[in-house]
Amino acid sequence: MNLLDYGQREPLPTAPTVGKSVRTPLKHNLFNSTLGQVTGVATTSAMFKGKRLVILDLCAGEAAVAAGQDWQRNCSPGITAKHAKWAADRGKLVLVHEHEKSTSTYNTLQQNLRTKLLGLGYRQATDDGDWFNYTGRFGSGGVQYHIECIDSTRKTFSQFGDGDIVFVFNDPNSIHSWAANSAAIDGMMERGALVTSFHTMGCNAGGVRRLKDHERAGWSTYVDDVVEQSRRTGQVCALVSLDRDAHRWGYLITYPKKWRQRLAEHIERSAKEWHKGVSYAFADEAAFGDIRSYLLPDVPEQRAGDDNA
Repeated sequence: MNLLDYGQREPLPTAPTVGKSVRTPLKHNLFNSTLGQVTGVATTSAMFKGKRLVILDLCAGEAAVAAGQDWQRNCSPGITAKHAKWAADRGKLVLVHEHEKSTSTYNTLQQNLRTKLLGLGYRQATDDGDWFNYTGRFGSGGVQYHIECIDSTRKTFSQFGDGDIVFVFNDPNSIHSWAANSAAIDGMMERGALVTSFHTMGCNAGGVRRLKDHERAGWSTYVDDVVEQSRRTGQVCALVSLDRDAHRWGYLITYPKKWRQRLAEHIERSAKEWHKGVSYAFADEAAFGDIRSYLLPDVPEQRAGDDNA
């Protein structure tokens, strides 16, 4: 675990680098490994036999990769499609929901999925191209892959609960456009879903730290809500930061407590993708607060009754 260089000051970035920055490989590697473990256990463990695997991608993007890159390892819809297909081939029912709020980005997402999913053996289930299906090799499993042009903070996900194994991937362009609806996640848990989550935190992507205090006041609440959800459900919560990164990217992950060491291994293996080093800590460690302060320096606390927050 590397130490953060708190004293180093870097120039504020002026524009976000969405999906194709030097930071992206670490994120995709870590998402791939954590979702892969959840998918593997949900599919092969007798404890979860007959339970649905649900993957919620709250900020799908275009599902585009650079020339020569593996689509199934370098964008969240591709990573999700790969793991969902693997589970379906082993008898699991998988429900994938991809959300994108930008109409133009959604149109590109839809076009790319029509090509890429069909190439993986999925078939288009509706004429408008927002549903795709995949039937497992032995007929007992399958994937229902749905895409929707919507701001995911408006979703309640009321159809999920009752033993569903849910993986939430929240990957906004910056923390200011946080896409996870805390009440919706709470609701799934209260209805009996087992929820794991992965949140990206671009705490200065595009220079968002320049925003006024009242525009940044909710950021601490996002972290507090995720940590509290992990405590309430007996999970661990890890906070990861890219060291000496002007964009202040971090990752907040909730995971089953029994897999704490495995999560640490996933983080350390993925850390090789960032040349300046990576720091991480779990919520029950003092270093968690240090990393939080590094990612969110001088972020005002949101006060009850503050109309500007």
